[in-house]
Amino acid sequence: TKSESAKAQRDLRRHGFPMPRTAFVLLLAINVLAVLPHTERVPTWMLLAFGCVLVWRIQVFRERWPFPSKWLRLLLVLGGFAGVIFYHGTVFGPDAGVGLLITAYLFKQLEMATRRDAFLVVILSYFVLATEFLFSRSLYTTIYVFLVLILITATQIALNQSEPRIAIARPLK
Repeated sequence: TKSESAKAQRDLRRHGFPMPRTAFVLLLAINVLAVLPHTERVPTWMLLAFGCVLVWRIQVFRERWPFPSKWLRLLLVLGGFAGVIFYHGTVFGPDAGVGLLITAYLFKQLEMATRRDAFLVVILSYFVLATEFLFSRSLYTTIYVFLVLILITATQIALNQSEPRIAIARPLK
């Protein structure tokens, strides 16, 4: 329709590409599901920051808020890096390394303006999810990781579709 076409053009000007709604919903889901197994190992401030970043990203997608400025993003990244060093006392080791990866993954959401950025978030999701095997190799972990891998792959497929309505089952086929 004419209004959907106008919205797509506006999205293209503001965000670089019109992200399909299905892909956006799946991106939010995989963000949460990839970080979920790490909730006991990361500091509480990181989980709160993760929630705030996801809310900000939703508002950017809804065109209510703008993307944060470069200076604010730089300040957030430096603060996250300092927070990981303060919490772990080092940047070496699996806990600190995963903390830094999750911090980078977290703040990448705030600059996801192009298709390339969205694909990078999907690829980072694979890595964040795989780091769970550094801490647990149980059968339940393996099943969980396998199911989330299916969703991450479905998100990759959804990013290549242009359907305007939310159809989560379609990329899963």
